[in-house]
Amino acid sequence: ESALYRRFWTRVAIRGAVATTMMNLMMTLFNQKDNETYWDALTRMYKEMFKYPERLNWLSTDITPVYRGWDKLLQKLGFDTKPNQDERRYLNLFRHFLDPAKWVIQSTIGKEASPLIPLGHKASVISRIFLDIATGSNWIGKRYSTWDEFWGNDDKGRYSTNKPNPKWKPGDPLSEKYIYKAGDPKGGKYKHQLTKWGSPTERGWLPWRAVPSFIAATARDVLLPIPISNMVSTLMGEQESFDMFTRGVGFYMHRTNVSDFRDIQKEYANHYKDAEIYIRMVNTARKDGDRDTYYKLVKDKQYIESRALLRANSYIKDLKERYNEALNRGDTKIADKYKATINEKMQQIIKNNNNED
Repeated sequence: ESALYRRFWTRVAIRGAVATTMMNLMMTLFNQKDNETYWDALTRMYKEMFKYPERLNWLSTDITPVYRGWDKLLQKLGFDTKPNQDERRYLNLFRHFLDPAKWVIQSTIGKEASPLIPLGHKASVISRIFLDIATGSNWIGKRYSTWDEFWGNDDKGRYSTNKPNPKWKPGDPLSEKYIYKAGDPKGGKYKHQLTKWGSPTERGWLPWRAVPSFIAATARDVLLPIPISNMVSTLMGEQESFDMFTRGVGFYMHRTNVSDFRDIQKEYANHYKDAEIYIRMVNTARKDGDRDTYYKLVKDKQYIESRALLRANSYIKDLKERYNEALNRGDTKIADKYKATINEKMQQIIKNNNNED
């Protein structure tokens, strides 16, 4: 009997590894960036897979090119899609044979480790309800929206800068020129959505304000057939159409954001340095009386972006001081909140300067 099991698991390991490797080699052909060789693209893909080794992405297939292709198809059909450029999608070809390793690793390794994770994936309907209450999130890891978020009344402040729409061109409606403008509210993103991807600081038990969303989402997922439940979730804006179709046929694509806090800090520092240099060029031209160069520089879009970045940097510096003060007094919860805010602000500035969707 033991020999039979050894042969069985050996075949599973070999077939799964070969199929996963072949799929990744094929996906690399469609995942090359500009001026990037095939082997450079393959190396980058595996580095991204090992960014969070506890998630076992390195045992999966990077199907991000398929996900990007789906978005391009929807755009050609007239749908407005805005994919996250830092997000990667992975398909597990091992399927449930990877569950034993996944349970052990997700329960013990990494910042997200918890013995409740495997229970949430395999628990019965009744026990999963209690697990969702204890963790404040569903089996996918999405948290339940609060009452204010569901109705779009959540007040999360206002944007301090403009975010131009890179697809806008002269002749298009002026209302479409910006994705958001300075002064626009940050809240209202989860209007009529029962679940959401929470921020790093949102953890713990289900809050009272999220109980109505929890009840409605649980009733939808339990009472409706899976395809209908997925369709309703997509129409409510809780998931993308790509997820609706792949989950409808039995494939669950897990996602990973490949940009972490240190990478964001490094990229932000590069943008800040470029902004400083550009403003110095403008000041030098003004002091030297070089009017042609001065007006050429101030009319450029980079001048507006550079000024906005330097203004925002004073706010980030203040947040960093509060973050360090929280760390010094051992208040890790407050420190995590400041870190998440700094991270969000830096990401916003980076996307503005990169003109990303």
